[in-house]
Amino acid sequence: MTLISHGIFVWASGLFFIFLFVQVEKEPIKKRALFESIVFLILLVFSIIRFGFFLSGKILPYFVSAFWGNLSLYILCILAWLVLRSIEIGKFRNSLKNVYAPILKIHVAIFYFQFIVYLFFAHYIDFLEPFTGQQSRYNANFAVIQGIHVVRCTGLFVEPSTYSGVVLFLVSLLLICNGFKKNRRLLVFAIISIFLSFSTAAVIIASLFVVYILISERYSLKAYIYIIISTLLLAFFAGGKIIDFYNAQDSRYNQASGLRYRFIEVVLNRNNDEALFAKGAFALENKLALSTTGDNGNKSIASLNDSGLLFFLWAKFGFLGIFYFVILCLWQLKSSRKNLVFFLFVSSTKVTIFCPLFVLYFSFTAFKDINLLDVYSRLRQTQESSKEKNKLEVL
Repeated sequence: MTLISHGIFVWASGLFFIFLFVQVEKEPIKKRALFESIVFLILLVFSIIRFGFFLSGKILPYFVSAFWGNLSLYILCILAWLVLRSIEIGKFRNSLKNVYAPILKIHVAIFYFQFIVYLFFAHYIDFLEPFTGQQSRYNANFAVIQGIHVVRCTGLFVEPSTYSGVVLFLVSLLLICNGFKKNRRLLVFAIISIFLSFSTAAVIIASLFVVYILISERYSLKAYIYIIISTLLLAFFAGGKIIDFYNAQDSRYNQASGLRYRFIEVVLNRNNDEALFAKGAFALENKLALSTTGDNGNKSIASLNDSGLLFFLWAKFGFLGIFYFVILCLWQLKSSRKNLVFFLFVSSTKVTIFCPLFVLYFSFTAFKDINLLDVYSRLRQTQESSKEKNKLEVL
């Protein structure tokens, strides 16, 4: 479920094995999960009707040809939600929680293996290309720092930013489940690997993430003194390399930021109709689609995935998308403030709402104290109680 770079066919296979687990362990589909999935399915049907009857002739042919592939992806997301929510509500919730650490270990181990092999033998092992035919972007748009050519390891993904986003998701899940102390070494190595990916956005997000962890976790005074001394020693012995690294990242950040700012500008300058609802789940307006850094754009603005979840939803659904994002945040806040903070961090990565990992993350962290079926049941009970009270008053 974390191999989001490998297309819907690969993670559909993963969904099959989850279904198989449900059948073997005889874990029933929960009513709450079924109700939520039906709500998502109804929203999908409305999107299909709008696409078929109201957007015809107003979008690029590319989106018409991609309709069935996108529809398959959305149906897979709903099925993944149905199964994962049933597991997390049921008796195997702890079993699913125990999977996060081993998955993170695999991804981090592969990353460090790539990093060490390149460091000592100047050879990068691409684990992605033999299976997908797509070469990892480990050597794209980077610099030489003090005579050392720095490679951007990608793990099992196409881009280092995608690796960093997946690792941040898994780190956040572990912190929510067990806190920092239980998997301390794994979490430290995982966070360091995000910095070593040399992804500009990932380095910024990880830096803020570390600051939040240091503030929110209750460490002893001795631990804070150790962190301060280690930081000063690192600055003393490697200060020059750190400055060069910062300069390299700064130039790349300015370039990437320009693309993101132009993306926001295009979204802000929509006409009134497109600003409210945009083109929905299955398309983008022509100007936006022809300008992105995606496969069909001229790369004058950032792609949807590069700008975080808020701007992704805004671009896809207009101001309605902003409303969706606020609802997602409120659901996380209903669980806990910590969940909301972690959600804001992971929503800043390239992992979008239609990726299986996001479905896994949100189905686990949201709706802790409230769910759609409970709201519906309480409303029915309130109505029935009111009717009975009125009958008694009449009598």
